Amino acid sequence: MKIKLPITAALCVAAFIIGSPFGVSAKGKKTTMATPEGSASPAMAKPHAIPFRGKVMSVDGSTKTFMVGKRTFTVTAQTQITKDGAAATISDLMTDEKVSGSYYKKDGGTLEAKTVKIGAKMETPSKAMTGAEKDKAAATKPTP
Repeated sequence: MKIKLPITAALCVAAFIIGSPFGVSAKGKKTTMATPEGSASPAMAKPHAIPFRGKVMSVDGSTKTFMVGKRTFTVTAQTQITKDGAAATISDLMTDEKVSGSYYKKDGGTLEAKTVKIGAKMETPSKAMTGAEKDKAAATKPTP
């Protein structure tokens, strides 16, 4: 019994030390906490756009919606639609056409298109030549 009392006391002291807060502020230093009025909560944070790409399955001009795969996107007045780098409208969108862009997922579950780029992704010319291009360039070069 005499041995258990010091061990129990030591464990209580250790638990107190471990359980105490480590973030004790320095003397004279004030810590402020954000208030709900001064900052946006995570639920009210600005929504981020989610990327998409695929082939258009259907287009409905009357409801201003289009389907890519199994997802239905709604076009709004804020949606930016482009085709070959120029401004376009939902009427320029055709079935079986490749599209990419971004959307917002709204509270009701609707997917609101932010941007829509119509057409296949343009390939930028590579600065490095492929093996076949190097051979062709070497063959057309005059030999001294």
